Amino acid sequence: MPLIYDDPDLGRMLYISRLHRLLRQLDNQVETIAAEHGIESPPECTTILLSLWQYGPMSLNLLAESVGESPAVVGRRVRKLVEQRYARRSVQPRAQRVDFLLTQVGYRQAEALMRLSPKMEEIYRALDAELGVDLAQTVERLSRSLKARPLMARLSEPVD
Repeated sequence: MPLIYDDPDLGRMLYISRLHRLLRQLDNQVETIAAEHGIESPPECTTILLSLWQYGPMSLNLLAESVGESPAVVGRRVRKLVEQRYARRSVQPRAQRVDFLLTQVGYRQAEALMRLSPKMEEIYRALDAELGVDLAQTVERLSRSLKARPLMARLSEPVD
């Protein structure tokens, strides 16, 4: 039986479903590699972990800005890092704010991620060459295009 994704009438309609499948496949493979390299921190928290490692303690709003996510999303992820003891809160009474910083366990996780980074870069570079496209650049261009003109706006535009 053929895959539904191969049906020419449905293929584009199922585009997002294909992307979700691909992302799950990538997530699973990266999580396996990470586990084999001693990385146990939640994958969705990697940008936060690395931002705190790179720039040091930050308020929630600055942290959200540094990773390009909303404070609500970052707040949920930071709570997860705090609960799992990769990060902690630090109250700054003079500044009347709370900063977040990595614990020793969090630093070790960030350092393990950094040790793995060159190997992952090699893998992605080889994949780019195999496909004949710079995936990171393509994803960034797609992100910018969708931000500039969301799908809903495109739906009402005339088709060439």
